[in-house]
Amino acid sequence: MPVTNGLETAEILRDIKNQAIIIFITSDIDDMKDAFGLNVYGFIDKHEFMTSFPSVFLNCNEYLERNIYLLFKTNTGKFKG
Repeated sequence: MPVTNGLETAEILRDIKNQAIIIFITSDIDDMKDAFGLNVYGFIDKHEFMTSFPSVFLNCNEYLERNIYLLFKTNTGKFKG
């Protein structure tokens, strides 16, 4: 990345949108180790992108379907839908 690297970008995203889903695509194993503190959803090795991306994407989509919902507060209580 020309101005910032992926780790710096992930930190910025965490500051702006704490629940952003971040998937690193890298060939540098040290970047993967450094990113663990950023609560990254997944990693894809650049050399294995074509074989790894579909499963990571599907897992991410399943995670979103299970964890993204609207919460409505009414006079009778809360409704999750």
